[in-house]
Amino acid sequence: MADSDDSKHLYSTIDRSSLSNPNEAVSTNIKLEWDIDFDKQTITGSVEHIVKVVTNGATHVDFDSAKINITGDVLVNGEKGTFSAAPAHEVLGTKLSVDIPANLRTEGTHFTVRFNYFINTDASAMQWLPASATKGLKYPYLFTQSQAIHARSLMPCQDSPGIKTEYTARVTAPKWCTVLMSALADTDKVTEGEKNVFVWKQPNPTPAYLVALAAGNLESREISHRVRVWAEPEVVESALFEFSETEDFVQAAEELTGCPYQWQRYDILCLPPSFPYGGMENPCLTFATPTLLAGDKSLADVIAHEIAHSWTGNLVTNHTWDHFWLNEGWTVWLERKITAKVRKNEEFGRLSSQVGWKHLQDDVKLLGETNPFTALTWKLAFGEDPDNAYSGVPYEKGANLLMYLEEVVGTELFSQFVFSYIDTFKFNTVTTGAFRDHFVSFFDKLAAAEAETNTTPTKSNKKKKNKNKNNKDKEDGPSAAAANAVQAIKGLDWNSLFYSTGLPTDVTSFSNSLSKAAEDLARKWIALSATYKTDAPPAGCSATDLEGWSTMQKNVFLETLQNYTKKSLSHPSDVFTAAFLELMDRTYSFGASKNAEIMLRWQTLCLESEAEWIVDPVVDFITSQGRMKFARPLYRLLRASTIGKQIAIDTFEAKKDIYHPIARKMIAADLRRAAEAEEKEAIESQLEAEAELSSSAAKVDTTPMVTTVETESDDEAEIVPQKAPEEVVAAPAAVAVGTPEATSKGLSDQTPAPMGSPDRSITPDFSTPAATPTVTPAATPAKIATPVAPAPTPAKEPTPAPTPVATPAKEPTPQATPVATPAAKEATPAPTPAATPAKVATPAATPVATPAAKVPTPAPTPVKEATPAKVAPAAAPVAAAPAPVAKKEDAAPQRRPVATSHEVSTFSWSGVSIFVALAGAVGFGAFFFSRRFRR
Repeated sequence: MADSDDSKHLYSTIDRSSLSNPNEAVSTNIKLEWDIDFDKQTITGSVEHIVKVVTNGATHVDFDSAKINITGDVLVNGEKGTFSAAPAHEVLGTKLSVDIPANLRTEGTHFTVRFNYFINTDASAMQWLPASATKGLKYPYLFTQSQAIHARSLMPCQDSPGIKTEYTARVTAPKWCTVLMSALADTDKVTEGEKNVFVWKQPNPTPAYLVALAAGNLESREISHRVRVWAEPEVVESALFEFSETEDFVQAAEELTGCPYQWQRYDILCLPPSFPYGGMENPCLTFATPTLLAGDKSLADVIAHEIAHSWTGNLVTNHTWDHFWLNEGWTVWLERKITAKVRKNEEFGRLSSQVGWKHLQDDVKLLGETNPFTALTWKLAFGEDPDNAYSGVPYEKGANLLMYLEEVVGTELFSQFVFSYIDTFKFNTVTTGAFRDHFVSFFDKLAAAEAETNTTPTKSNKKKKNKNKNNKDKEDGPSAAAANAVQAIKGLDWNSLFYSTGLPTDVTSFSNSLSKAAEDLARKWIALSATYKTDAPPAGCSATDLEGWSTMQKNVFLETLQNYTKKSLSHPSDVFTAAFLELMDRTYSFGASKNAEIMLRWQTLCLESEAEWIVDPVVDFITSQGRMKFARPLYRLLRASTIGKQIAIDTFEAKKDIYHPIARKMIAADLRRAAEAEEKEAIESQLEAEAELSSSAAKVDTTPMVTTVETESDDEAEIVPQKAPEEVVAAPAAVAVGTPEATSKGLSDQTPAPMGSPDRSITPDFSTPAATPTVTPAATPAKIATPVAPAPTPAKEPTPAPTPVATPAKEPTPQATPVATPAAKEATPAPTPAATPAKVATPAATPVATPAAKVPTPAPTPVKEATPAKVAPAAAPVAAAPAPVAKKEDAAPQRRPVATSHEVSTFSWSGVSIFVALAGAVGFGAFFFSRRFRR
């Protein structure tokens, strides 16, 4: 996309992940009525939208839906309405179009649309858990996860982050069950017969993906007047301890954003282990994974992240998923500010940034440096699943951009900008272009206002100037800082910041003393691994090394070891042996850790080093929880290892139903891609071997005219290329086009780029034909020229030794494809030799010099003495460089050497026939001209 298109895209509000039409008619309020049936695993009920006509004359309002079963009539203002369902889209679901009555089509008109329906286990947003999958083992459980485009499987809605509505809900459930939603309890629960009724209200505008429901056997504990933790009775006390700092985090966020908490309550629900994320920022009710329950509050930073979303994501929301970094990049930046503030140590933020940078590096490597989903701002195509674009890029690359901008303008001024940004866009949505414009205009206005203040001749200013007349910085410091910021901002390459792929180039320093200690300890172990002979840790190392270390410091230690194995030229198992890792585990007890972050990194290091004893712990870990951050990379590593390939496949097949539908889909895609990559590699290896074998068998002479000259030795000859006739213009050498690299689409299937794509293949330059080289005979008569096998010819043309290519669909062709050599007329790349006494040498691609070897001269073939033939000159086959010296034994079998220097061997070849005329003989020198006839 050109820069001008990028500039337009920065402001794009078109959501290509939705089938709705909010630019014509938009939902402004949602009313839900649901009844939960655990026995049937269904929710039955209705949704009613208040719709506003946006475009005068709009004839219909469109809603997203996915596997929703509509029952009865669709009602418009309480009357039977007309609606239609479009054919289902594989990713986006089904568009439901409701006709707007003619009398309601005026801009600004409001009306209601009501759908009655039921949903079941087909709904991708829901996971129904049997009692056996819960901690209490007594009651079933239900929870939803709607980000990014799964709310449409809960209700017909305009499922786009740019559509924010208020909503209410009335939910009935069995008596034993407690229902929670991402809203405020409007009344206490009411018992009706055998069911309880829960009523909820969300007064703040909220996008559909943040409508959340959970139902199960739940209890709560109070943390503060506005913070409560929910969980199963068997877990609730542990959750209370782990998340006890939540109120401190909320207060810190209020101070850092300059905006009071807007959602009244901040409750946390600790879900069963199959929840696919670390947390989900549902308003009023954060969902959290039980993998955060480390027992030492060391993983509570995830809660700080979800709290930050209450401002950046929920209050200020990305308008479409193309601008997802505005949700997550801002939230990571704010999360690190919150934890540093609560811990009273700025180095915690830098340490977290360092760990995050490693995460970013890993994801960029996995996706590919040029993958468009490694850009900060995405360009999702219509129908492209945002789940496939999900990675750490919008989180860490987004946070890095904000840290860089903070460095450009200074922390004090950037803090003022944060206040303004939140205040300006709260309760609304934002695009990347709107963010940039506000950033630029804020500092322009700040510089202008401060400059005016400092130049206004007020008494206070006069006194200030007199007092600080010898100190320029104090005299106009604020104004100068703002003016300097404006100048620095003018130098920013916004297009590159938003759209360049791969790792960011403008990165702030993460240097901190906390990580240095971890890196130093890792270096001691690395040094020991090079000379590992004794069953003892490095000198000065013991179990006490890690005392007082945070989880992030331990992560840095393990990641430093991982980085070392990846940079090593040998296989990781040759760097850290299984025995060496066992020694490390005996020293630090990583294998016994219950901290999920440490488990991930330790098991990753062991799998990369092919330590077979780690397989069982890995399988236990990935089947005990469904958090994608842990399950996906460990499944990939297990599948890629020699010790667990089949175990990964069998484990997923046996346990896939324990995972949330989103996690199940993504893990299956990872394993499928691994199988496809393995198959592709096998095919490429086979084709490479066949090509090598064919190339060896098909080596032929590339010299158009050759004279064999008798040498001093009976068993050696020198092949001297002759200069082509002057009137012949040589065609340029054929250029073999390499196999283009497949273009990766986020986590979706890799699709090979078209052959000949300008950015993927080598394109020959036909502007200047290559001159036919003039070659001088070599000084050493003992050297023999070895003709080089030609590059594979295009399809349908005969070759001396054809190389079969059996490339499966959607896989890049591993066999190189030659570009045809242009000539005055179209030449036949692989002609049939004419039936002449002398056989024909087939011309080859650009020859490459090879070492000479002594070869016995074959027995002479008797030839009748003849006069030199006069043949019209033809275009010589091309050699981009002088013909090389080559081994005679490698020459093509068609070549017949002549016995003496007075006898001449003539070579020519043609697509139809070769006409050779023999006439006359002059003197005792002899030469032949050959002519190539054209089709």
